Amino acid sequence: MNIIIADDHGLFRTGLKAALVDAYPHAKLIEAESGQQVWQQLQQRADIDLLLLDLQLPDVAGLDLLAELQQRYPLVPVAILSGDDRPETMRRALAFDIQGYICKAGPTVVVIRAIQLILAGGSYFPQSLYAPREDHGSSSLTTASGLSRRQVEVLRLLAEGLPNKEICNRLSLSMGTIKTHCNNIYRDLNVRNRTEAARVAQDMSLV
Repeated sequence: MNIIIADDHGLFRTGLKAALVDAYPHAKLIEAESGQQVWQQLQQRADIDLLLLDLQLPDVAGLDLLAELQQRYPLVPVAILSGDDRPETMRRALAFDIQGYICKAGPTVVVIRAIQLILAGGSYFPQSLYAPREDHGSSSLTTASGLSRRQVEVLRLLAEGLPNKEICNRLSLSMGTIKTHCNNIYRDLNVRNRTEAARVAQDMSLV
């Protein structure tokens, strides 16, 4: 697994690398502190599993770099890793095909969980981006966490410690439907059981 960390703050890169080494001991973690170094790394290797991109690199505007990246390397998965948590900035980034938007100011455990979710094939965006849109659309739409709204409802009840039968009654769903939702939640959050799912949900402020 190859991950590029593109950020101009050396202490942040060092701390993130240390946390990622614990989560992915066999991963190759590649550092870049400028847009130019991002290009150099991509030219040297095409098998990048994730590019973690800061929007405030010293030699290029982050969104301009993102636009060019997706023209030249459309198959490289990109997640924004930024200190800018303004919803308007996030929405501008969402105009591109990104896998996530992770706020650097968040707890390390949240940052790592978000990266794990993305590497498992999901997506991650802060709830602050999604919340204003909650009242518009059906429950089948995907939320910022990568889960459907119905799955988030099930996850919240799981986190409260309710058994499946009680969740069925609360949501007026069959046992088979609840079990299917649970299995999909475990898969999307890359966890094995309801205890781990509840922990991830709490880490990501989903419940």
